[in-house]
Amino acid sequence: MYVCESENINRTMFDYMRAYRSTFFGNAYAYGRKKRELFLFLKKVDKVAGSFVNMGVKAGDNIVICLPNIPQALIALYAANRIGATVSVIYPKSNPEIFKAQLDLTKPKICILSDVNVMKYRKSVKGIRLVVCPMFSEKFVGLKRSVKFEPYHSNGEDVAVYMHSSGTTGAPKTSRLTNKNLNALSRNMLKTLGDPYDERGTMLSVLPIFHGFGLAATMHASLCTRMMLCLVPYFDAAKVLKKIKKYNVTCMNVIPNMLAKMVKEKKFAECFKGVKTIYVGGDALGEEVIKEVYDKLSNSGGNVKIVQGYGLTEMGSVCTLNTSGEKLGSIGKPLIGVDVELLSDGKKVKQGEVGEMCFAGEQLMAGYLGDDRGPFINIDGREYLKSGDLAVMDEEGYLFFKGREKRLIKISGINVFPTEIERVVNSLEEVESSCAICRYNGTKPYVHLIVELKGDFLIDDEMTKKIINVIKANLSHWYIPKTIEQIDEMPITDMGKLDYKYFE
Repeated sequence: MYVCESENINRTMFDYMRAYRSTFFGNAYAYGRKKRELFLFLKKVDKVAGSFVNMGVKAGDNIVICLPNIPQALIALYAANRIGATVSVIYPKSNPEIFKAQLDLTKPKICILSDVNVMKYRKSVKGIRLVVCPMFSEKFVGLKRSVKFEPYHSNGEDVAVYMHSSGTTGAPKTSRLTNKNLNALSRNMLKTLGDPYDERGTMLSVLPIFHGFGLAATMHASLCTRMMLCLVPYFDAAKVLKKIKKYNVTCMNVIPNMLAKMVKEKKFAECFKGVKTIYVGGDALGEEVIKEVYDKLSNSGGNVKIVQGYGLTEMGSVCTLNTSGEKLGSIGKPLIGVDVELLSDGKKVKQGEVGEMCFAGEQLMAGYLGDDRGPFINIDGREYLKSGDLAVMDEEGYLFFKGREKRLIKISGINVFPTEIERVVNSLEEVESSCAICRYNGTKPYVHLIVELKGDFLIDDEMTKKIINVIKANLSHWYIPKTIEQIDEMPITDMGKLDYKYFE
């Protein structure tokens, strides 16, 4: 391990990434059939930065990156950062109306699209300099020639990335994440893990760059530590497994839906033999998926550790990690450098009681674009972020996620947590997925359960009884649904999470 100034987060992302390790051996990334050495990646970043300067981009200007995980996305991110420009990362499959709204909000000087989505958004980028990136090369079509420039340096307080999300309140929001925020996340996460990454490892980079878990916890943290990124533009379980085997992936950051799909593939155990750690966040990971992963790998001689966590866009992404893995179902403890308080009605709750998680630390965003106030709260003279998510903390400081505060169902004054119902119901072998929501009979609330079943199973009397019985055996009678509905396919969000808002 060669650590160099890893504590000094008061700088740009590029400067922090370059200084974190004193070694420059190894590859920055692998894509397609090629690997790109780190020193060549850094040279490419400077070349593209010089092109941005020649196109009139200055410190404080905005550049839109609307790309999947291809080399140009990574290069453009650091090239913009190299000259002090802010990057707005946009989902490359956004509908044109949302895309246009985000352009209007950030007012970019340059918009970078792939050759796959350029026609879809061409009308929206009228009047903005357009750069097109072919999916199967590392070219930037539309850049001016590179010129010499003075690299930008800062104390890290300036905004590096605009990240668009639903926000903790559920309404569309754009988080203003500073250089310091994103550097702090990498530092805090790596310190919490014991700084395990180096140039001998390979990180699967399949989580998209428009999400904090993909950009900060995967790409930025890996490049800081010189661990090679295996870039995968779109998720397909069978194809991803081939990449894992081809590039000897040793660890990965994924969401539960990705892991659940990969473990069902025939070649899962064969391709995962070299994987040492799987970091899972973004949603609740079912116990049946964990068991299936461990069973398949133990039978084939594989030895992997699953680490679950929790994160928020407003905190750059990762806030907590269950590093030991021993507390099944826990999202772990706060990262080193992150503080958490659980509140109910504005007051701290006692140990074992449910409260809204509120976070503080150097990862905390500068605010929402157009709204500096954000979902902040003052606790003991310090600014915290109200997450909108409920949890319980045990005597050892481990947190257990209870769901969104807005999803909480109150039956006769009793708190009913939909995620608990879903966890229990999803444990049934016949159930693919489930969603518990609140419905009303007049003004009286009740639980309505929606399920997606496997194969040809149907919600008949026998299946209904089985679902009711498993809930009775694990939860109180308040959790029993009054009605159960079957659906062919459960709706999911762009990030592969259960889209419960679809049923509202």
